[in-house]
Amino acid sequence: MATLLTFLAATVFVSHGNNQSWTARGLVALLLLLVFVNGVFLVSGEYQGFLGTNRDVAALSNLGPLLSPRQGDLIIARSTNVDDACGWIPLIAASPVLSCADAEVMLTPQPNRNVHRFRQALYLYLSREDSRSLERELSVLDPSSLMYRLGYWAEAVSLSPEERTQGIHQIQTDLIPLLQKVEQHDVMATRFFHDFARVIVIDKQQERSFSPERLASFLQLEGQQEGRGFVMSFYRPK
Repeated sequence: MATLLTFLAATVFVSHGNNQSWTARGLVALLLLLVFVNGVFLVSGEYQGFLGTNRDVAALSNLGPLLSPRQGDLIIARSTNVDDACGWIPLIAASPVLSCADAEVMLTPQPNRNVHRFRQALYLYLSREDSRSLERELSVLDPSSLMYRLGYWAEAVSLSPEERTQGIHQIQTDLIPLLQKVEQHDVMATRFFHDFARVIVIDKQQERSFSPERLASFLQLEGQQEGRGFVMSFYRPK
């Protein structure tokens, strides 16, 4: 809008030249002033809207020295959207993460099904999700919010009933059975953590995403460290 109005004002001035009345000049100036004020409010709103996220990212960047990553570490961090802590971990540590929200769109179908879905099931279990609640949420008339939360973005926003049905079927046949295995502490879930020497869980101090009880069912807590707004828990496989 600002760009179009600027070009429109320039066209008016060029077309009329010196014959342009002061009234027209005043109206154009007022219009540009309104565009400027509108931009100020938009910038202020965007700043306030993303202030919490930006503060979290700044606090997370200071965890590098406290993290002291080693070879053989696995990092578990909050990942409900692409702006969460998990997406920023590669900037402060080279260690792999358990599961990130955008992993599905970064992998080809085969590793997505064979690698990512199982890791996602582990993440969901540790973050207090369970298979029964997912099944109930899928049974509602419009489960698009759940599909979007689980990373089935294309199916959630698709206008095609067939694609939406396919997404629901994939959750029911691929993800939920894996989550049930994790809930039953299947040997596959236990062996997964034994591939790592240490597991580091990064969580917010005030809004905990992960269940200490469920973490303790797979891992042995060795210590904790607190940063600005975050707490890091260091585990080893049982």
